[in-house]
Amino acid sequence: MASLERVTGDFVIYDNSFAALEGLEGLTSVGGDFIIEQNSKLEHLTGLESLETVSGSLRIRENGDLVDLAGLDSLREVGSFGIYDNDGLTSLAGLHNLEHVGDYLLVTDNDVLPRAAGLEGLRTLGDTLSIIDNDTIAGSVDIEGNGG
Repeated sequence: MASLERVTGDFVIYDNSFAALEGLEGLTSVGGDFIIEQNSKLEHLTGLESLETVSGSLRIRENGDLVDLAGLDSLREVGSFGIYDNDGLTSLAGLHNLEHVGDYLLVTDNDVLPRAAGLEGLRTLGDTLSIIDNDTIAGSVDIEGNGG
């Protein structure tokens, strides 16, 4: 699937045993929702380095071994974005080029996420920013990565 450049509708990666997403290196856009959910062995988003836009919702949910968001380095724009219930997530690294979220950005229930740094490229947010119930984020919320 390395030649796949665009999905015009929804793209769902659900309940697989992949450690990464190699084979999707050519994917630049998803026209609907992009759901990455309940992939128990997924550690990295390697393979999505060319992804620039998701017109619908990007949901990264319940991927217990996912440690960071490296692989989303080219992502610039999403309709909405939910990052939740990823028990091994320790960093939002990979989101530094994300500039525009059309609706909401939700970061919740990521039990070992120590801070919300990694969103320094974010310029516009259409509606709500929610960073809640991430057990290890303490003190002020540092979305700029400046040590909050």
